[in-house]
Parts: sequence; C-alpha cells; structure tokens
Amino acid sequence: MQYPDNVQDTCNAVDLTPTLLRATLEQIDISIFQQTGKFTSHHHFNIACSGFVDSKWCKDDIVVSFFEESCGFRIDIQNHYEADDGCVGGRQVT
Repeated sequence: MQYPDNVQDTCNAVDLTPTLLRATLEQIDISIFQQTGKFTSHHHFNIACSGFVDSKWCKDDIVVSFFEESCGFRIDIQNHYEADDGCVGGRQVT
C-alpha cells in the first residue's frame, strides 16, 4: 500500500487499496475478459491537482490487461479531472 495512512498526493497518485482492487476484480466480466484481454472499471477518486476540479463527469478508470504471450497482467490507474479543454489527468502503472 503506497499511502498506509491515506495521506496521498492530491494530484495524480491513487492508492490502490485492497478494497478497491477487490471491488475492481469482482466486476470483471470473465467472458469479455477472455475475448479481449482487457477490463475497465469506472470510479470517482475525488483527487485533482491544485487549481483543478474533480468533476463527476470526468470518470477515473482502473484498467486490467492480460498479455497471453507472457502470461502477465498489468493494472493501469487513470485519474481524470476537469480542465479548460475537458478531462485531463495522469496514469500510473501497477
């Protein structure tokens, strides 16, 4: 756990807690995941860089990807928040 006391960077970083990871994995549609190798769950982390707003229409994502050739997984955490040109944000790979 990156932020054990939930004191996290209020810009892009998102703490992937065991509860959040479990909730994401439980949402996976196995048949679609087997066909595409990818699953996206939508969240609202309520984290934005200073001077920006984390609006309800800028959804945050956790993307689970499977790579058959290496039998590996990747989790991308995407935090989006409102800016003048729409939704912007950062991504971290776990």
